[in-house]
Amino acid sequence: MKQEIPSLNDKGTLLFTYPYIFKDYGFDAAPCALKDLPVWIANFPETGERFSSNAAQKAVEEALCLRTDGRNRCVFQLYSSFGGFAQFDSDEALDLDRFFGTEQEFTTWLQTISR
Repeated sequence: MKQEIPSLNDKGTLLFTYPYIFKDYGFDAAPCALKDLPVWIANFPETGERFSSNAAQKAVEEALCLRTDGRNRCVFQLYSSFGGFAQFDSDEALDLDRFFGTEQEFTTWLQTISR
């Protein structure tokens, strides 16, 4: 009996992953359409840029993030675990993330999240 796999695309779902995990585990071919979900990428380029300066690593990152139609599917990026603010203990790690889009796009995305 074939089991129907529910769609997550209309639920505001993000896939949080590292580029090499997505590639090495073949998530792009997963039967639950992981390849279609927007991504919150955990990626720590040495220069702080969006993609790595290493050509092989950059190719993996771009294959995950850039759709064939030119749109970006990586909407958030965890780019550092060494952030700090006056309100937090300086000995504790604090993740730093960025959103790739406008404030209006972020607001629209927030409204799609199922509660």
